[in-house]
Amino acid sequence: MRLHEPRRRAKAGRAVAVEGLDAASESLFVRLREWRAGVAKEHGVPAYVVFHDGTLRAIASQRPQSPTELAQISGVGVTKLERYGPAVLELVGGAGA
Repeated sequence: MRLHEPRRRAKAGRAVAVEGLDAASESLFVRLREWRAGVAKEHGVPAYVVFHDGTLRAIASQRPQSPTELAQISGVGVTKLERYGPAVLELVGGAGA
């Protein structure tokens, strides 16, 4: 019987695909990921528990300006809106839309 070595997964790290985002949205996406990493570390949870990359991409491309607009994005429920909404909207607002 031969044992197989576990497959190694590539680190997502900084080389995340940002296809379909313009330069300004890509810059915002990177800032949102950095913010998310800090929040996740502070709460001791994986980053995807805060928001998935797809949600951050949607935020970066749609640039919501209000809690109502942010709530329309997939992955932003009531709890996450209350917990993270103000910080996300501040990042979006500071992005120079």
